Amino acid sequence: ELADQTSVEGNPVALAILKLLAEEKRWKGTVTDLNGTLRNRYPHLTDDPASFPRQVNKLSSAIRRVTPPLRRMGISITFDRQGTVIARPFPKFFALRDAHLAASAEAFEKLDGSLVFPTPQTGTWIWRTRRGASAIADRAGRFAAADRGDYHGLVDWCLQRQLTPLFEWCSRSRRIVLDYPIDRLVLTAIRSNPSGELVPREQVEQLGNRFQVEVV
Repeated sequence: ELADQTSVEGNPVALAILKLLAEEKRWKGTVTDLNGTLRNRYPHLTDDPASFPRQVNKLSSAIRRVTPPLRRMGISITFDRQGTVIARPFPKFFALRDAHLAASAEAFEKLDGSLVFPTPQTGTWIWRTRRGASAIADRAGRFAAADRGDYHGLVDWCLQRQLTPLFEWCSRSRRIVLDYPIDRLVLTAIRSNPSGELVPREQVEQLGNRFQVEVV
């Protein structure tokens, strides 16, 4: 965590993005739009071409380089080619020692699996993890297709409303610490793509009941 903070504090691109997201809950645009927005608002961070690239393709590369530490600090947003937010996983998992950082908290069953969520893709959608399409996401997708619960119905309902449903894939084939003799794909939260806000817990549970999907 200290290494991430140090790398971000020394990077004008990362600092400018952090400032933008601290001021706005929602931002939408292409990298070209982002370039103009950051330059107009934060000239003290963007005026030096040696640290803040002038060319859009180089700025895009710089953003990709700072994405991992920003993600670990709580910024995790997926963009399509037009720059639209199309999926929002959890911003950050807090350790018990970080409890003072949260205004409030709720405790639920401890799940020891992998975060998976749907992402729109050319007229359809795919299952993915934070790292993108993967064998883990494929296994979760096969489970969703075979299970009695209407996972696809729930996903379609959410995506039509610009929401990202977040699931935990718990399986013996992907054991971390806890053992799961029976595979589980558990809905843990639903998040708004435009605002990043979480759907109220009561509504998540109602949707789980409606689509017969396990909720924790």
